[in-house]
Amino acid sequence: MRALLSLALSLAATLAAVACTRERPQAGEAATRREPVPSPGGVTPAEGATESAAASTGAAATPGSTGSTASTALAGSTASTGSTGSTGSTVTATGVDDDAAAKEAALREAIASALVPELPSAAHLVATRPYRGGHLVLAGIDEAARWEAALGDDTRLLDAFEAEASACEEATSSEWAAAQCVLEAAPTPYVGWSRAGTDVRRLEVAHLRGDGSLAVVARRELIDLAILPESADTVDADDAVPLKLKAYDVDRDGHDEVTVIVPIGRPSGGSFTEISGAVAAILDLRELRPQFTTSRLAVRDYSHADDAVTEAVEVTWLAKAEGDAGGPLLRVREVIRRSERPREQRTLLCPYDADLDTWTCPEALTAGDAILRADPLSL
Repeated sequence: MRALLSLALSLAATLAAVACTRERPQAGEAATRREPVPSPGGVTPAEGATESAAASTGAAATPGSTGSTASTALAGSTASTGSTGSTGSTVTATGVDDDAAAKEAALREAIASALVPELPSAAHLVATRPYRGGHLVLAGIDEAARWEAALGDDTRLLDAFEAEASACEEATSSEWAAAQCVLEAAPTPYVGWSRAGTDVRRLEVAHLRGDGSLAVVARRELIDLAILPESADTVDADDAVPLKLKAYDVDRDGHDEVTVIVPIGRPSGGSFTEISGAVAAILDLRELRPQFTTSRLAVRDYSHADDAVTEAVEVTWLAKAEGDAGGPLLRVREVIRRSERPREQRTLLCPYDADLDTWTCPEALTAGDAILRADPLSL
């Protein structure tokens, strides 16, 4: 009887050990990686293509460009995940969240200082992405604040403009006419729109590199006089055009490109055309030179023969591995929707020109460029 009892206890212990082993992952077991779902309408790699390895060397600096540098303590920015207690629940170490937030704030301050050394607060960071020991940054620069800061203690130009702007507002009861008058009197369009109560920024993308310090390798303006989303975190995930800032080799020339899609608006001071949507670009990462630009989405509201008209133009594209000529191409589709009118659409095949390092479309995206061509000064 004792032998049978001992055998039963031994068998129960063995089964419990096997069950525990199955519940715990084995040492060295790789975690499952979930690939991000490409944004609708954005450039996606062709079938079988993979993004460039993050361990490869970074992009070359723009020839002759020294860039600006901002110092910060970025080493060890990865916060501890905490310890696991006997019950299996994760216990976060005291102060880890605060420490991570402080390091994130220091990083953002360093990026802003690198972009606008004389006035870091003028750099509104819409999105940042780590990239090969550096960062890709989408920022809106407050040119009105920079202009005012450059005046220093000599505020005579600002005082004179304020006097003219006040006179404009007192001379008419029309909001449109007052805004037009203020813009004409303003020393710069940014100052004029700021005085009219509309926060507009110069939208740019930048490549920064460094650990203990950040230096601007390259930067490029995407569009001026843009009304920007507050930050990438505030862009609605269900938005038809989500924000995108991503680097990979789109044209398969061995160098990464940056794909940028950002929702924006254009200011309007009256009852004429108002336009909003999103701008998009594919930029060569080495110098951030544009290879392809378009309005990802352009929505215009205007009046025609006393009727309110809404026109929406949507441009989507897909990077294909090989075109008819044997090289990569973009398959671009332009869809136009207007109030009470049939939908129009067309598809363009835009092959990659290796000599020009650009995508060449056989026809211009006239409607798709609406938001890029919109002139906020023509009210």
